[in-house]
Amino acid sequence: MRTVYKYEVPFEDYFMLQLPKEASFLSFAEQKGNLFLWTLVDTEKAITSYNFRLTGTGHPLPQMANLRHIGTCRAPIVDSNVVWHLFLLEGSL
Repeated sequence: MRTVYKYEVPFEDYFMLQLPKEASFLSFAEQKGNLFLWTLVDTEKAITSYNFRLTGTGHPLPQMANLRHIGTCRAPIVDSNVVWHLFLLEGSL
């Protein structure tokens, strides 16, 4: 069944989420001080690992040809407004 799911994005440079295969990324946003990724998934598909890269504006980003931009959002962290950028590491699928 096709369903929209929400996954919390950890404040880590690199992380992995377990999602159904062929997930479609809908939105990346802040909610109550945390980061989330909304996806459209088919709950009948097998679960697979998706690897991501999270970086802030101005933070070093290694030269990687396999980065696919998922979204950008602002999130208040420790009295500052940081703009976050979420990328999928496409070669990891």
